[in-house]
Amino acid sequence: MSGRERFLGARRAAVLALALLCASLAARSLTLSRERGFPIYDEIVYLRMARDFRELGGTLGAVRSYLRAEYRDDDGKHPLYPLLLAPLMDGSETDYARAKLVSLACALLLAGSVYALSRRLWGDDAALLSCALICLAPSTAYLSREALGDVLFACLYCAALLVLAGAGRGARSWAVFGALCGLAYLAKGDGHLLFASAGAVGLAVFGRRVLSGPQLYAALAAFAASAGFLLVRNVRAWGDPFYNFNAKSLWIDDLAFPRLWLGTPRWDQLGAALYLREHGWGRIIRRFGAGLVGFPFRLAQTIGSGPEDEPWRTCAGACLLGLALWGARCRWRAGKKQEALAVLTTGAALCLVFVWLFEVDHGVMRYVFPVAASLLPLAAVGALDLARRRFRERTTPLLRAAVAAAAIAVLAGSPRGLAGDPMTYRGVSAHWRETSAWIKGRVAPQRVMLDSRSLYSSWDAGLDLNRATLFDRPGPELSAFAARRGLRYALLDRHANARDPFRDKYGALDEQGPASFIGWGRCFHDSQTPSVFLIYSPGCPVPKREGAKK
Repeated sequence: MSGRERFLGARRAAVLALALLCASLAARSLTLSRERGFPIYDEIVYLRMARDFRELGGTLGAVRSYLRAEYRDDDGKHPLYPLLLAPLMDGSETDYARAKLVSLACALLLAGSVYALSRRLWGDDAALLSCALICLAPSTAYLSREALGDVLFACLYCAALLVLAGAGRGARSWAVFGALCGLAYLAKGDGHLLFASAGAVGLAVFGRRVLSGPQLYAALAAFAASAGFLLVRNVRAWGDPFYNFNAKSLWIDDLAFPRLWLGTPRWDQLGAALYLREHGWGRIIRRFGAGLVGFPFRLAQTIGSGPEDEPWRTCAGACLLGLALWGARCRWRAGKKQEALAVLTTGAALCLVFVWLFEVDHGVMRYVFPVAASLLPLAAVGALDLARRRFRERTTPLLRAAVAAAAIAVLAGSPRGLAGDPMTYRGVSAHWRETSAWIKGRVAPQRVMLDSRSLYSSWDAGLDLNRATLFDRPGPELSAFAARRGLRYALLDRHANARDPFRDKYGALDEQGPASFIGWGRCFHDSQTPSVFLIYSPGCPVPKREGAKK
């Protein structure tokens, strides 16, 4: 066989392996998407923003609104993902199905960009294995079946770091890095932290000359150009170009409180100084200690590839973390410090934040995913270094066969993933529609508060409720919160709280449920008996025999 024939055969094998990987990711994601028929929590906010942007006239209208500081109804969410969704929105239930498909497209783009950039840095084998680890990770499929911007952020985060890893002394590649950082910041409020890696790489490559050369300034200029409209809005609205509503959550031990404290003097005082004054160094050390113990397990679960079984993912993830460190060591010893610093610097900074937050938020997978995804190319480098010591010239065919076999196994385990119509993977039950219709006809949704643990979504009616706080807070606290925010209605979701943890706030009970809640009378109950959704307001009558049946 001639050299050209061998080359073409190898290329066809690589293309087949890549196609199988993409198909396996799509099949697993769509299988999971069947089980997710309605948006919850942040998904609702992203859908609302996308619908708002469409009403504003699309991308240009939304950018104008941001530049004028007119659009502030983003609840701490950044605009890039909703801007991608906006052209697809029509106000119907299929909005959610389309949004989930955009997330899947972002996951495939993540795999493709990691493949292309890893190939430029480390060759075909590393690129294929990096792409395989991304596609075969259950966390990738899990997040790509949701209407969230986290996979898009992970794509931009990884692309920026891999571009920086290969950036030379010319300003062009640094400008590309800066532009990707700007887009990452538009996707999520952590995007500007990528400049921590730029600083580390700049010092390693240029030393003190980094401040006099064009590279860092080209990156900063490109960042400002791509993220400028959001930076301008933040300055005009809040006086801080990197304003982040969620930043104060760093200094809270109970995430139920931010909404309760919003608009109070305590909210303005939240910060490191107040936390230290109230808790002391002992509490800070204990909180860091708890995170150092627990967070590595969450990182391992997130980075792990293969079956969805959690113990397997944790063990596989621990091995991949070890391989990533080995890969960084290999590149460092090969004189490529830039590659290790680019990936590890920002990842280490974010991991410190996640360690601090772990006791409060338990390291939610979608927050950790971008860091985990960025470590997988280094894990591929480490794995190949060890494999080549054992198998030498046989590494490439063995790798392609193993990748193809793993992709086929995932496809076999997701037989219905590619068989159905993904536009049908949405819908809510009849009593949800009934409740949404009542709210849409009688109430401004911004005046309704909802327990933060409820899964109720009014997305089918094109509404978004003011998801307030935990309803198990004392009744006077909830009433005071409602008064501060001008909320006149409370929606009680008994489906999510079957054990009725709010009984101390109920009045008399009848066949539909509590006739009052925190002293407010019942205005609505759905047609089920007992009802699942109940709406209360101080403007609705309270039964005279209050407390007769507890």
